[in-house]
Amino acid sequence: MQPLSFLEIDLKHFYKERPTFLLREDEIKWYQRAKTTRLLSGDCNTKYFHLVANGKHRRTRIFRLDQEEGIIEGDQNLKKFITNYYKGLFGEPTVNNFSLVESDTSDIPQISHLENEVLTAEFSKQEVNTIRNINFYDENANDESQTVIEDHFL
Repeated sequence: MQPLSFLEIDLKHFYKERPTFLLREDEIKWYQRAKTTRLLSGDCNTKYFHLVANGKHRRTRIFRLDQEEGIIEGDQNLKKFITNYYKGLFGEPTVNNFSLVESDTSDIPQISHLENEVLTAEFSKQEVNTIRNINFYDENANDESQTVIEDHFL
């Protein structure tokens, strides 16, 4: 029998350590789901974490409601009662004319080609000189904002 190669030795160690790694990952997952810090990490109390996590899940569910009409139980009956309650609370939905189609621009004001040319035209010398004569200095502003304004406009 010939000795194992380095690759085979590495694979042997990998597969030997893999079950321990997977068990640790499972314990960490349940630890995080339970959101508890009562135990030190390293304890093998996976069952504890399962119980805490599932217990928190059970506390967030509604199994029955006690109403004047009587007790309401069952998922379908609860869903129907809660839906009717909120429909009565908020009323019927209002009709709107919103379109979710992005290519539909009929309800958005458009600019003309002439207006677009004016907006995208180069600045004239008069406009640049006007900007230079404006006092951008504000006593309450910090030096950095003044520098940004000067760099951008002047």
